[in-house]
Amino acid sequence: MQIISSSYEFHGGGCISFSLEEIIDKIISETKISKKELEERIRVKREELGGLITEEGAAHIVASELGIDLFKDQKLSTTQLFIKDLIPGMNNISVIGRVMKIYALREFVRDGKQSYVVNLIIGDKTKTIRTVLWGDHAQNIDKISRGDILRILSGYVKEGLQEDPELHVGYRGRIIINPEDANAADFPFVKEFTHKIDGLEANLNDIDILGVVESVYPISTFQRKDGSEGKRASLILRDDTGSTRVVLWDKSAEIIDQIDVGTILRLEGAYTKEGLKNQVEVHGGGRTGVVIDPETSIEFSIGEPKIIDIVDLQPNMRSVDIFVRIMHIGDLREFTTKDGRSGRLITLYVKDTTGDVRTVLWDESVNLVQNANLGDLLLIQNAYTREGLSGETELHVGRLSNVVINPKELEEKGQLISQVKETFTEEKLTPETVKEYHQVFIKDCIENQFAEVRGTILKLYERNPIYEACPKCRRRVKSENNEKICPNCGKIDKSIPRLLLSGILDDGSGNIRFVVIGKEGEKILELTTDELVTSIENAEFPDAPIRKYAPKIIGKEIIAAGKIIKNEVLDAIELNISQIRVSNTLEEAKKIITHLEK
Repeated sequence: MQIISSSYEFHGGGCISFSLEEIIDKIISETKISKKELEERIRVKREELGGLITEEGAAHIVASELGIDLFKDQKLSTTQLFIKDLIPGMNNISVIGRVMKIYALREFVRDGKQSYVVNLIIGDKTKTIRTVLWGDHAQNIDKISRGDILRILSGYVKEGLQEDPELHVGYRGRIIINPEDANAADFPFVKEFTHKIDGLEANLNDIDILGVVESVYPISTFQRKDGSEGKRASLILRDDTGSTRVVLWDKSAEIIDQIDVGTILRLEGAYTKEGLKNQVEVHGGGRTGVVIDPETSIEFSIGEPKIIDIVDLQPNMRSVDIFVRIMHIGDLREFTTKDGRSGRLITLYVKDTTGDVRTVLWDESVNLVQNANLGDLLLIQNAYTREGLSGETELHVGRLSNVVINPKELEEKGQLISQVKETFTEEKLTPETVKEYHQVFIKDCIENQFAEVRGTILKLYERNPIYEACPKCRRRVKSENNEKICPNCGKIDKSIPRLLLSGILDDGSGNIRFVVIGKEGEKILELTTDELVTSIENAEFPDAPIRKYAPKIIGKEIIAAGKIIKNEVLDAIELNISQIRVSNTLEEAKKIITHLEK
């Protein structure tokens, strides 16, 4: 038996718990309450607590409410409370239980002095409880082992983060390790707490997982609503059943610099949340222990992460790594979400040796490509895919993704996987082949080609040019039961007007249907979306403004760049315009001469 106590004098000789009859007698002797009224109060108190406490525990609370100190008379019996009877607000209590888990020791500074705190999980035959040791008790944690039986004297109970009771041991507390009168058979045996990744579900608390790190993403900072700065880092962890995204916050995030691909990692006291596309993520906060290369008999191995070819992308994929070259960089766009948060996005078109894909970078990820140029190589890690407006697969880069520009320099550090190294030698991915859209005649346009066409607008379809769009993702919003529903973002409070024009473009070699959205469409009409909305509001029919402006637009010459896609409904190709510019005769002549010289 070993006793751990603080340097302060211990008062009260530990916690005393009494039989129901003793408590009732004590209360009646110090009050004018009848036994019948007292028993009714105890019954009501149990009902208030949902019956999750014994009569003795309820009687303790009633006594406390009446201002009676049950511990003043040390001649009463000395039985312990069960863990299930503990509720926030109890003081000077005694509990005995087995140590099921021990978390990492943490340091902090309070009033200019350094102190310590450590968390345990202890259990008796009724329940388990998080137990928080402070100061000297925490510093002596090396004397306590998993499986030990602890008798805790003069503890107190507080409400924890999850609104569950927590047992705290402060400077007045006392801990007896493996007391001689404790019968080990009365306490639960220590179970293996490690969760397998394939068995994780959302909203689990206080879990342990063990695995090997597949990918590591850098730490980032953000500002909380209260103005304070937060830190976040993420990684992908795999065990023998699957892989999951792990998000580390604040102090836990700072350890990310010590973690590499292939590191064995154990997270203790983590929790789960539902992440992107309803996938379960593991999160580690201030109470989570992050143990690097822990002792374990389990063997882990990790192969190289696989670079996915664009041709193999499908909607709703996650943890996507691709290696591509930039073909087009769109304008930075800012937006405001329904909860008032400001956001940013930028759209790229990128290409590998198998195809091309529209790529959308959100918020913090925009910073990752601020220094990127046309023709640059990008290693995009931990992206995800969605179905785009035209039904095509899009790649999205979010807060947990990473982008490396021109990563050839990493080769010297041995950080390039073989697939990336090989891609540098692919002639199809040289900058010269992708820096610009290929200028072609309409008759030569083929599906999935990035093309630039110089032609004349032959027809503008006379229909309502405005649709309701989601303010965040710009997808078309549907109205259901007087609610606005975005297929990506779900229910939204308010939509925004979005311009969509379609028509026929002719260059003398043939003609093609075109579709243009947003600011590029405004260039054709020479009107803003807001001006067009006002015109529609003042018109008898929604298509009236298009009928009004169509005569001025038909015959207009434009240079349109975009992707040639297949319209499945019309069974024909069409030009999905991403850029429109005014024709410059001198520039076009230079391009023609250059093309002829080749």
